[in-house]
Amino acid sequence: MKHSAFIAITFLLVIAITDVSSSQVRMNAKQIKTLGDSLYNTLSPSGFFIGMKCSNIDTVGKSNLWNLDYLFFDMINPQNGKTYYLKGEDGKISLDSIGPSVVGLAVVNEPWIDSDSAMNVAEGLGGALIRKQYPTCITKAWLFGWGWPPFYKEWNIEYICPDSIRTFRINAETGNRIVTGIEPNQFVPQQVTLYPNYPNPFNPSTTIQYSVPKQSNVKLIIYDALGREVALLVNEEKMAGNYIAEFNAANLSSGIYFYQLRVDEFVQTKKMILLR
Repeated sequence: MKHSAFIAITFLLVIAITDVSSSQVRMNAKQIKTLGDSLYNTLSPSGFFIGMKCSNIDTVGKSNLWNLDYLFFDMINPQNGKTYYLKGEDGKISLDSIGPSVVGLAVVNEPWIDSDSAMNVAEGLGGALIRKQYPTCITKAWLFGWGWPPFYKEWNIEYICPDSIRTFRINAETGNRIVTGIEPNQFVPQQVTLYPNYPNPFNPSTTIQYSVPKQSNVKLIIYDALGREVALLVNEEKMAGNYIAEFNAANLSSGIYFYQLRVDEFVQTKKMILLR
C-alpha cells in the first residue's frame, strides 16, 4: 500500500514538473530588459540599448519571446563596434548573435513607457475592437528610437489579421498616439504601396509591409545586387488590405539586396542592406 502511494505521489510530481517546464513565462518589456542588461554587462565593457520587439504580445503587454538589440561603439577604433542581439524566451535571456556596429540607430534611454501602458493605449485606440472583429489576429510590438528629428522614442503596436494589418504608433515617452499626414495602415488602402523595410540595415531578418487596394495577384521577390532572385516571399492572390512579410537572410552574405512588389501591372523596387 505504501509502495503504491509512493508511486502515485511520484507520478503527480512528474506531471507537475512537466507542466512547469512546458509553460510559457510571459514578461513585460522592462522586466525582460532588466535581464537583458544583466547579460549584456557580462558581454561588453559598455554599450547602449537600441530597441526591442516581441513576436506575440498579449493585451496586458506581455510576451514569452522578446528580441533585444544593444550597441557597443568604440570611439577610438570604430571598426571594433558591434551590435549584440539578445533573445528573451520564457523568462530566460541568451545571446542570439553578434553583428557589426550599425551606424545611425538611436539609443533608447529612459524614460519610456512599459509595454503594458503601450498596449493599453493601442487597445483604447481601436485594438480591442479589431480583436473582437478578427479573433485570429496576432499582435506584435516594437520599441525603437528615431536617429533623426524629431528624435523621440516610439512603440509600434501592430495587429496582424489574415487579410489586413493595422499599426498604432505611440510616443514611448508621453504615451500619446503619433499622427502623421498619411495613415497607411487603414484596413482598406486607397492605392498599392510598398513601404521601407524595418530595420534597415538588418541582421538577419527584416519586415516588409505593403498595401493592396483590391483583390489582386501579388508577388514579393528578393534579388541580390546582380539581379538574381534569392527568395520569393509572396506569390498568391490577395484580398484588399495591408500585409506584412518577414525576410530572413540567415543564409545570405552581407551586401545590398532589392525587394520588388508586383501587384497586377504595378511594379516597385526598393533597396535594403544586410550587415553582419
